[in-house]
Order: sequence, then C-alpha cells, then structure tokens
Amino acid sequence: MNTQHFIAATELRDFLKSMGWHMLDEALRDRLFVFNHPQYERRQLVYPMEHAAPDYAEAVERVFEKLAEISHTSVPALRGKARAVHDDVLSFHIHFDGGERSLPLDFAAALLAQTESLIKAAACTVLRPQAHYPRLALGQANQLIEKTRFQHTEHGSFVIKTSCPVNALETQGELDWPMEEGHVTPLPFVREVNLVLNRALQELVTAIEGDKLAPLLDRLKRGDSPLISSNLCAALVGMQDEKLENDLSICFGWAASLPQPSPTAIPASIRFQRDYFPRIEEVRRELRGTQVQREEVFIGTVERLEGAMNEQGQRAGDVVLSLLQHDEDGVVKAKVHLQPDHYAQAVHAHQTNGAYVQVKGQLQPGSRLRQLMHVKSFDVIGLAG
Repeated sequence: MNTQHFIAATELRDFLKSMGWHMLDEALRDRLFVFNHPQYERRQLVYPMEHAAPDYAEAVERVFEKLAEISHTSVPALRGKARAVHDDVLSFHIHFDGGERSLPLDFAAALLAQTESLIKAAACTVLRPQAHYPRLALGQANQLIEKTRFQHTEHGSFVIKTSCPVNALETQGELDWPMEEGHVTPLPFVREVNLVLNRALQELVTAIEGDKLAPLLDRLKRGDSPLISSNLCAALVGMQDEKLENDLSICFGWAASLPQPSPTAIPASIRFQRDYFPRIEEVRRELRGTQVQREEVFIGTVERLEGAMNEQGQRAGDVVLSLLQHDEDGVVKAKVHLQPDHYAQAVHAHQTNGAYVQVKGQLQPGSRLRQLMHVKSFDVIGLAG
C-alpha cells in the first residue's frame, strides 16, 4: 500500500458526505461503503470499509478518479481535501510582480517563522485578549503549534499551507464567540483561533481601506478583549519582503466535520496589498506601547532579601522572587517592594527551608528581572517537597 497516498476509510466517508454524497446503510452489512448523489443518479462510489482488503487502494483510486471527472478537480487536490476533512486550513499566498520565479531564502525562512507567530498571536488572543504580549508563550498556544502541520504547497503562487485537526486541543478560551444557528457550543479551540484570526484580519483591512485606523486603535486600546495585538501585526509585517514588495493573501479552509462559518461574515480569503503594510506597522507600534496589566495570584519562592531598616525599626524594601509561571516556560524572576508586614512574611519564607509564598499583584513585562507591582497580599502558604 502506498502510504504517501493512503486515505483512511472513515476520512473518505466523511469527505464524501461533506460533498453531498449519501451513504447506503444497507451496504455496511457487506463491509462496503456505498454512496449515491442526488445530482448524479447514474453514479455510485464504492470502496471497502477495511483498508486491509486486497482491493482497497484500487477502489479508493477509482473513487477519486470518478470524483475528479464529476467535479472537474484534479485527483491530488481532492486527496488533499480528503486528508484535511477534519482540519481547519490556513494558506498564505505571496504575490509579486516581475518574471522572477523564486523567493529570497531569508524571506522564505522568515515566512515560516511569521506563520507560527501569527497563529500563536491569534491563540493568545482567544486565551487572554490584550493589545500586546511580551512573549507569545502561553502553553496552549505552543500546544496548538505542535498539532499544526505543514502541508504541500499549491500551484500558481508561492504558498505556505498549514492545517490542524479541529479537535486537536480541549482548551477553551476567554472570548464569548457569537454562535450561528446550527453551530456547536462551545466551539473547539482550533476553530475559535481561526475565526478570531479571520475577524482580526478583516478589521485591519477594513480600517486601512476606510482610513479608519485612528478609531480602530482607540477601540483596541480601550477594549477589554481586543482581537488585534501588536504581535499579530508584527507577524503580518514580517510577511512582506521590502525588495519584492509583495502582496499577501491569507485563505481559510474549514473542517467539513463542523458546520461551516457564514461566508458573508467570515470570508474565505483576505488580501493585504503592498501599500497596507506600512499602516499595519503603525498599528503595531501603537499597540506595542499598550500594556494592560492584570491583577493575578502568583506562587513562588523568596530568592533574595534587599530591604533595610526604616525609622520605626522595621525592615521593608525590595525582595527578589522566583514565580512559577506555567504559561512562560516555568519560572520568572521578579522584584517586589514590600511594606513591613509583608516583608516579615518574606523573611520567614526565606529562612524556612522549602517554603512557598503566595502573592497577589500585577506582574510587569520584561525579559529578565521583572517588577511585581500593586501588591495586595503576601503570605507563606506551605513547604516544597
């Protein structure tokens, strides 16, 4: 069996059903999948239910050949769609003028990196919407990238194509996505990420074309759940090469195993013309300076005491903590200024082998030693190990 062209029996079944073919239940007793279509009364598609059957590969090939003849679509294109029947698909098309038939190698490598950043930015928006992320390090966003696959490119332009099984992750985001009639509730995380990405790209293009970037930025800065982040804008800007001055089209394909989004609200393709990218860079810079800090509860250990005695004979001042951050590669170092009562708790934790502390405050962005501000509580909660 040619594993390169192998299509599972149930994948092909689901693909045919998504194209309007009706399965005959009576044939299941004979271990066959048999399909009819109301528009093609004299056509019938038949193949074994078991891939170990001697004629399985030959029967599946005949199915694709008949489909290609009926739909005027190539067999390789149909195979690709069948393999992705349970996947949401993103395609990034690079368009540019001139007779050149190649891309600069550094730009081609950057496209892959920016594709990953764009997907992660959309995932972070679903999980924790904000205008700027110091790092795209949320654990579920990284898991989504691990589940995403690089697909074969297409003819006609330079294309980066990715797909991800729509039920690859069980995570649920913070956004309340409006449901259309007949759609599952709640939406799978992968579908929600791609819908958010589609909506964010639409908002950008609409604002640029309508000369409405200022109102858009105002909404993004004031809103609690912005769909556009500086990180998403940075990834888009990185998908244009200054020498090529290319356009970019981002196309969306939806897993056939879920109800399809409305094409009037969720377009299948969104195009960024070459003159749009400087405006996207403006949005990126504006959002890059926007930091919406959230009050959170952190667990960690006391690493260093840097306080001093005050006029009342009490110790207060800076303390360096190691905070456990599941979304940011394990542990981050942070400095916090503590008043005497909280500082006494830090001293107790530092002197107690294996002690943890629990602190409530706002962790500021940064790459190395970060600041923990507006501390509301600071307590010793237990011992490590």
